[in-house]
Amino acid sequence: MAALIPIIDPTTGKPFPGNIVPPSRINPNGLALLNIMPLPNTTNRAITLGNYNYQFLETLKQLKRNHVFKIDYLPTSSDRISFRGKTWLSSQNGYAVSSGASNWGLVQQCYCFTDTSAAAGYTKTFSSTVVLEVLTGVRHSREKWFLEGTPEQQNVIFSSALALTRAVVSPGQLPEYHPTSHVERNNQRG
Repeated sequence: MAALIPIIDPTTGKPFPGNIVPPSRINPNGLALLNIMPLPNTTNRAITLGNYNYQFLETLKQLKRNHVFKIDYLPTSSDRISFRGKTWLSSQNGYAVSSGASNWGLVQQCYCFTDTSAAAGYTKTFSSTVVLEVLTGVRHSREKWFLEGTPEQQNVIFSSALALTRAVVSPGQLPEYHPTSHVERNNQRG
């Protein structure tokens, strides 16, 4: 059985009584954020080594679509005019999308990547050893991430469920957390 990790009071440097932070010392905004996170479902430290306590598995919907076309026009046996167009779409829909807000089931999202290009060319063959080729093209790529669901569903998640309060905080008043002290303590336990 693993040893209890003491929760240290940053003002005294000593463990909180009963290893419980008093409710009066808990920031309401931090508590609101904690309340939207799922409870642990993986607690075997022999497997997790204390690095995580929640696992989420999902099968994403991943649409890929590629369209290419090319038109060649040969006005003479030594001239060729060509035009090529291409579109590419890649989208991921689900909770754990690339560049998403979360990968643990907070909100469904869509990550979309599109790429559109066009090229035109002219080739003139003067002889078997002399060829003139002129090519030009344009390309536009776009990445987009957005939430799925109705505005009402998004509002429930990001405002009423969070119940965040507005506060003006000066830079010198921000709370600090020093993970190195916790890492050293965890390493001492082995």
